[in-house]
Amino acid sequence: MTVLNYEKYKLSDHAFERIQARFNIPRGEAYGWLRRLLENAEFVKVDKQGCELYKLKEIRIVVNPITHFVVTVYQADTLQDQYYREMTELMMNALGIKDKEAEALKKKTWKFFLERQTGKGK
Repeated sequence: MTVLNYEKYKLSDHAFERIQARFNIPRGEAYGWLRRLLENAEFVKVDKQGCELYKLKEIRIVVNPITHFVVTVYQADTLQDQYYREMTELMMNALGIKDKEAEALKKKTWKFFLERQTGKGK
């Protein structure tokens, strides 16, 4: 199922930034690229905030169907990313870290992991 009324969707600033950073799509080409994605994407699920997740091959698109904004666009997790997330969850559960502390720790460790993966943190 394609994104209903996909032609009405606008890109949030965050989504523009992520498309440029993750897919190297220039700002001037972002809307055409996004429309092709939305037109061909298939529905995956609705998240806790009511946003809808769609996919097209390895690309994931998060949209807000109420505001008609594209929230973000990203590539599906690799096996290495999934392993990292599972290990982080196990570590936090073992240490008894919950809620806000857990979210802060996840962000810090994910940033550290990405920096190591890309060589930026060396």
